[in-house]
Amino acid sequence: MRNVGPRFTLPGEPIIIKARNQASFDFEGVIVMKFKPGFRFLWRALACALIVGFAASPASAAMQPMYSNGEGPVISITPSAEVLPAGIVEFKVEASDPDGLGCANFSYPYIGRAMVDCELPFSFFVDTRRIPIPSGADRRNVTITVSDSKGNSTGVWYLFDLDPNVAGLPPLDTTPPVLRWVTPTIDTTTYGRMSGSYSYIPVDSGKVIASFNASDDTGVQRVELLLSICGRGKVLTKEAAPYSFELDAAKLYAEMPAGCTGGVSLLGYIWDKSGIWAGVSDSYSSSRTLVYDNHGDVTGPSLKILSPVDGSTLPSNRVLTIELEATDPAGVSSVVVSINSGTGGGCTFVAPPYTCTVTVPVPGPYYPYTGTLIAVSALDFYHNQTKAGVRLIDPAQTTDTSSPSGDTSYAKPGKGRKK
Repeated sequence: MRNVGPRFTLPGEPIIIKARNQASFDFEGVIVMKFKPGFRFLWRALACALIVGFAASPASAAMQPMYSNGEGPVISITPSAEVLPAGIVEFKVEASDPDGLGCANFSYPYIGRAMVDCELPFSFFVDTRRIPIPSGADRRNVTITVSDSKGNSTGVWYLFDLDPNVAGLPPLDTTPPVLRWVTPTIDTTTYGRMSGSYSYIPVDSGKVIASFNASDDTGVQRVELLLSICGRGKVLTKEAAPYSFELDAAKLYAEMPAGCTGGVSLLGYIWDKSGIWAGVSDSYSSSRTLVYDNHGDVTGPSLKILSPVDGSTLPSNRVLTIELEATDPAGVSSVVVSINSGTGGGCTFVAPPYTCTVTVPVPGPYYPYTGTLIAVSALDFYHNQTKAGVRLIDPAQTTDTSSPSGDTSYAKPGKGRKK
C-alpha cells in the first residue's frame, strides 16, 4: 500500500500532503517543498513535525490533520470557526474521491460510539454543550473521517472553544430517543425456538425488509442499521421516515465466508438532533438474526481431482494443468485451488469448467522435501464444503538433510521431520 499522508482542504487553509513519486506541502501558497524519492525520509519527518506542531500550538487553525491511510478522499468541514455557539450545530462534510465515497464518521471524547452517515450530503447534528474538554486538553474537539469505496480514509480533528453566551437556550437534552423493531419479526416456532432474536428465511427468499419505528422530543437525526456477517460489518443509514431498509437476502448469503453458520445479525441504533444515541428497545431482543434455512442439506459437493494424479512428478517446465470435477444438487457456488498453502499460487472458479494452468514457483534452497501440495475446496450454495488434495513429486526440492545452520533434523524424502 502506498504511504499517503493527511489530505484535507479548508476555505483559506489548504494543506495537502501526498506521497507517490514526490511530496508536496502547500500552506496558503506560501510554503512549497518538493522532495525526490531518495529523500522520502526527509519529507516524512517534516510531515510528522508539521502535524505535531499543529497539535501542540493553541494558536493553530481549528482543523488539524489526521493520518490518511492510502488515497483517502479530499474533505472540507463547515463550520470552520474556532469559536462555536452553544446549542445544536450542524457539521456539514463535503468530500470527493475518484473511487467513489463510502461513509462519514463523527465522534467526540467519551461518546461511546461514532455517528455514521452513508447518505450524501454528509452532515451531523450535535449540541455543542455535550462535547467535553478531554482531560489534559484546553479545547473541545470532534473527529470527522470519511472513507472511499476502497476503504481508504481521511480524517481531521476539529478543535474549538464554546461561546459562553447561553442566554435563552433550553436546558441540555438528556432524554434518549426511542427505536423499536417493526420487521423482521421474531420467528417463535421454527425449529422449536420459542423466543429469541432469530428470523429464519430461505436462501432464495429474495428481499428482506428491516424497518423501525423511531421517535424523539428534539427530532430524529438518523437511524443506523448495522449488519454483522460473521464478524464483517456493514452500516446502512436513513435520515428520514420511513426508516426501512431493503436487503437482498441472497446477496448477503453469498457474502458469508465458508464455514460461517451464525447467519446475519442486524442491530439498530438511533441518534437524536442533540447528539444522544440509543439502541433498540425491544421486549425480546435488541437484535435480529437472519438464519438461512438450508432445507436440510448438510452435504458438501462431490469433488474429484481428475488431473494431476496423486504421486505423479511435477513437469520439468513446472507448468501444471489442473482439471477438476465438482457437482452438487443445490449447485456449486465456488471452487478454490491452492498450491503449497497459497505460496505457489492457485485459481478460483465460480462456474465450470474447473480447469486452470499454473506455473509452480521453484522452492528456495534447502527447502525440506515435502513435494508440491495441491489443495482444493468446493462450496455449495448452502455453504457446505468439501476438500480434496494431491501431492506431487517435485525434483527441485532438496533431499539433502543438511542446512546452512548445520541443522540435520530434516528426514529423508517422504519421512518428514524427526520426532
